[in-house]
Amino acid sequence: LNLQHRSCLLISVLLAGMTDGEDPEKPAEAAPATTVELKRGDLVAIEGLKSAELNGLQGYLWRLDPESGRWEVKMPDNEVKAIKPVNLVFKGIGPLEDDGSLTLIGMASDNITLQKALGNLGDLLQPSSEALSLLGSVISPSGGSKAQGEEARIWLKLAKQAEQKVRGALEDFQKNVEMVDGINTTAIGAKAAGELKMARRDLIQFVQKAQEQLEAAITRLRPVLAHLVSTVPSGKKHGWSEGEQSLHEKYRAAFEKMEDGVGQSNSKKTRMSTIVVKYQGRGDNPPPSDNLYVKGLPGWTTEDDVQAIFSQVGQVQSMKLKAAEWGAIAFVRLTNRAEAAKAIAKFNCTVPEILEKKAEEQEAVKLEEEIAKAALRATVDQLARGVIVVVELKKPLGCIFNDFCVAKSVAEDGQGYELGIRKDWRARSVGGIEVSKTDDLKARLATLKSQGHKQAAIVFSPPAIVASFAERPFGFAVDKDPDLGLVFVADSKGSAKAQGIRRGAVVANVGGSDVSGMSVEEVTSMLREAVLPVSVVFEQAQGLGSTGAGVAAMVVDSDEEAALPPPVELEVDLSQPLGIVFDDNLVAKSVKFGSQAARFGVAAGWKALKLSGEELSDTQDLLGKVAALKSEGSLSQAITFQPTAGSTAAVVTAQAAAAALRERAAAAAAEAAEKERESTRRVELELDLSQPLGILFNKSCLAESVTEGSQGARLGVQEGWRAISLGGEEFTKTQELVAKIQALKKEGTLSVSAVFAAPLLETPSQASAPKEEDVTVELSIDLSQPLGIGFSDNLVAKDVKAGAQGESIGVCQGWRLLTLSGEAVSQTKELVARIKTLKSEGATSVVATWAAPPGTKIEAKRPAPPEEPRELDVDLTKPLGIGFTDDLVAKEVKASSQAEQLGVSLGWRVQLVAGEKVSTTKELVAKLGGLKKSGTTGVKIVFLVPGEEPSAK
Repeated sequence: LNLQHRSCLLISVLLAGMTDGEDPEKPAEAAPATTVELKRGDLVAIEGLKSAELNGLQGYLWRLDPESGRWEVKMPDNEVKAIKPVNLVFKGIGPLEDDGSLTLIGMASDNITLQKALGNLGDLLQPSSEALSLLGSVISPSGGSKAQGEEARIWLKLAKQAEQKVRGALEDFQKNVEMVDGINTTAIGAKAAGELKMARRDLIQFVQKAQEQLEAAITRLRPVLAHLVSTVPSGKKHGWSEGEQSLHEKYRAAFEKMEDGVGQSNSKKTRMSTIVVKYQGRGDNPPPSDNLYVKGLPGWTTEDDVQAIFSQVGQVQSMKLKAAEWGAIAFVRLTNRAEAAKAIAKFNCTVPEILEKKAEEQEAVKLEEEIAKAALRATVDQLARGVIVVVELKKPLGCIFNDFCVAKSVAEDGQGYELGIRKDWRARSVGGIEVSKTDDLKARLATLKSQGHKQAAIVFSPPAIVASFAERPFGFAVDKDPDLGLVFVADSKGSAKAQGIRRGAVVANVGGSDVSGMSVEEVTSMLREAVLPVSVVFEQAQGLGSTGAGVAAMVVDSDEEAALPPPVELEVDLSQPLGIVFDDNLVAKSVKFGSQAARFGVAAGWKALKLSGEELSDTQDLLGKVAALKSEGSLSQAITFQPTAGSTAAVVTAQAAAAALRERAAAAAAEAAEKERESTRRVELELDLSQPLGILFNKSCLAESVTEGSQGARLGVQEGWRAISLGGEEFTKTQELVAKIQALKKEGTLSVSAVFAAPLLETPSQASAPKEEDVTVELSIDLSQPLGIGFSDNLVAKDVKAGAQGESIGVCQGWRLLTLSGEAVSQTKELVARIKTLKSEGATSVVATWAAPPGTKIEAKRPAPPEEPRELDVDLTKPLGIGFTDDLVAKEVKASSQAEQLGVSLGWRVQLVAGEKVSTTKELVAKLGGLKKSGTTGVKIVFLVPGEEPSAK
C-alpha cells in the first residue's frame, strides 16, 4: 500500500514539475509524438464537443464501431455514448475485472485445487489493475512519453517498475493455470473429471483474456521506454537556479511529507511553499525588464489573487494565469523595470500574505467539511450497530421498559443512567441475541446471570431527534454525501444548535415527508417552502455532549490530563481484512470506515502489542505471524491493542463489541450443540482413506451432497449428516477435517473411524402410528390422476391444489399420510417409490390411510364406485358435440348433437378409440384426425361411465 501511495505521489509531483521547472521562453527539446493509440477498456476524457455538458466527463472505451469510426464510451452512469476519436483524450488503462466468470467456474466443479486457483486469480485482479494504472500514467501524454533530461530519469524508473509488475502478473496468472493442469483426473472419478474439464476450459478463456490485456499494455509501453532510455543523461547534474532543491531532495521531501501526513488529523495546517518571482527570459539570469515570470503558486490561485499581490508594488499592465490541480504559473507585466525589481525583492522565495490568508480560510472550510462528514459516518455507524452498553448483571439496571423494550423511565441514581441510557432508548439485543419484547430481554439477562456471567453487552437504539422550527432561519445548512447518498447537516447554529442538532446529523423527514433519495436542492426547497411551524426529524450519533433531549452527555474535562486507557484484547477474523494501515512501529495510521477494525472501535493512533499472546516487534512481524496462522488454518485470533489517551469511550465500545461477539458465538455454539444432541443420533463408520469419500461438505462439516456410487454413498451417508470426529479427534470446521485426513495419509494410515451426526430414525410403527388425538381416514387414490398435494419430508400435506384429486377426496392441509396399500410410509421419497412400483405392477388405484388433526370433521367419503365401460359407434363424418377436460372427461354435451343422440352424459370419460387407449384431449384429436385422413367414416369409442353412488348408512 505504501508503494502504491509513493508511486501515485511521485507521478503527481512529476506532472507538476513538467511546467514548474521550465522557463516559459526556452524552446523545448524535441520529444516523440504524445498521442496514445486508444484501446478497448482505456479510461478517456471527452473534450471539444459542441454539446458542452459532456466535455470533461470520463468513461471507459467499450467498443469501436467500424462503420461510423466512433468509440462507444461507457459513462459512470452506465449510459453508452458514441464519440469520435478526435474528441477523446487518453487518461489511463482500465482495470482487470471479473464479469462473473470466476463465480460460474467455481460452480462448475468443487475440486479443491481449482477452488484455490480461483481464489488466487480473484486476489490477482487488484494488484494487476494497479500495475496497469501505473503503466497508463507512464504512457499518457502528460507522463513519460514527452519527458526530457532528469525528469525522464524518474519516469524511466517508473516505467521499469510498471513493466516488472505487469510481467509478474502475467506469470502469476499462468502459474494458476498450471496448478489446475497438474490435477490428476484419473484419481477423481469420471463425473468429477468431466466437471473439471468444463471448468478448466472456461478458466483458460478468462486467463487468456486477462493476459492479452496485460501483454497489450507492455506493447504500448515499449516505444515510451525506448524514448526514455535514449533521453536520460548519463549522470549529468541538473542545473537548478539558486535557492531551489535538487530533484533528489525535492522528491525525497515529498515522500517524507506523505509518510508524515498519513494517519494524522486533517486539522493540521498545511504549510505553503514559497513562490518564485523572476524576470522573463531564457536562462537562469535573464536581463531585467518589466515582464515577470511567477511559479510555485497554488492551483486554486485566481487572477484576482495575482492582481492583488502585485498591485502592492506597482500597477499591473497585463497578466496571464495558467492553473491546474498541481499548481499554477503566471506572467505579469508591470509599468517599468523599477516596479518589477521591487516585486522580485518583496515576493521572491516568500509566501505572500494574501495567499497565506486564503490558504488558512480554505483549510478551515475543508476541516469543517471533514468534521461534518466524520460525524455523518459516526451517525451511520451507530444507526447500523447501535450503542453498545456493558452492564453489571449483579446491579439493577434502573430502567423501566414498555412491552417492546423501550425505556419509559431511567432512574438517575441507577446503573443505566450512569452508563448513558436515556428515556425512549430501545434495547435491540443482549449478548448479540436480538430481543423484541421486554419478556425476552428479562429472560436473556436472567439466563446469562444463571450461567455465571458477570457482565452483558446490551445494544440500544437511541430515538431520533424531532426539532420544531417556528421561524426562519432554521440555523442549519444541508449537503449530500456522494458515497452514502444521504442528506446531512453541514453546519448547525442558532435554533438548530439550541435543539441539539449537530453537524453530521442525517435529515430523515421534513414536515412528515421522507427526504431519503432527494437531492440537496430538493430538500433545501422543501425547507424554504415549508409552512411554519414545521417539524424536522434528524438521526445523529448520540453519546457526545449535547443539550438535546434524549442525548447522553459524556463530556471529558479538558483541564485534566487524559489517562492512557488499559490495553484491549479483540478477537479478529483472519479470513476478513482488518482494515488498518499500520506504520513500521505497529501504530494505526488509518482505519477504513465500516471495516472489521472500525466495528470493534479501533481508531487511528492505536498500537498493536500482541498477537495470540505473543509480543510483536514491528509491522513486518505482525504480517508474518498472520500469514503463518492463516497457512495453518487458523481463522480467529486475539490481537491486543493499546488505545491512545483520551479514547475511553472507544475502548468501552471496542470491549463491548468484542464481548458481544464472543458471548454470541459461545451461546450460539452451546445452543446448537444441545439442539444437535437432542435431534440427532451418532453413526460410526470406517473410512477407506485410499479412496475418495465422495462427500461435499460446507465449512462446518455438513454434508451438502453425496456423489452417487461413491464411498460415502455406499456407507449410507446422506445429505444433512455432519462429520463430528475422525480417529477419536473432534472438530467443527471442514478445514480441520481435511488437514486431519491429509496428516493420516502421510503417516500411512489406510482406514480410520469417523463419527457422523445423523437425523433420528423413526421406526415404521412410529412413523405410521397416529397420535392419540389424531383422526384416521381411509381414502382411495386414483393412480392415473395427479394427486395435487405438496408434502413435507415427513409426508404432512403443506399444500392442496384447488380442483385437484387431493381436494376432491377431502384431504386438507396438515393431514399426514400414514400407509399406502396397508404398508407404512414415513418419507416423501418412500411415497414416490411406492407409487412408481404400484403403477409398474398395473395398479390403477390404491387405498391410503391419513391422520387428520384433532377436531377435524370428516365427511364420510367412500371409494368411488367402479366405472362401467360403454362402447359406442361414432360417425366421423359428423361432429361429436362434446367438450372435454384435458383428461377426456365430458364437461359439456351439446343439445341435439351426435353425442346426445348416443346417450353420452356429463362425467363420461373416453378410454379407448378403435381399441387403442387415449389419455389426453390432444391424443384423442390426433387419433380421430388420423382415422379421417385414412378414409375411415366410423369408429368404436369406449367411454367409462361413473357408477351410482350407494346411499350412506
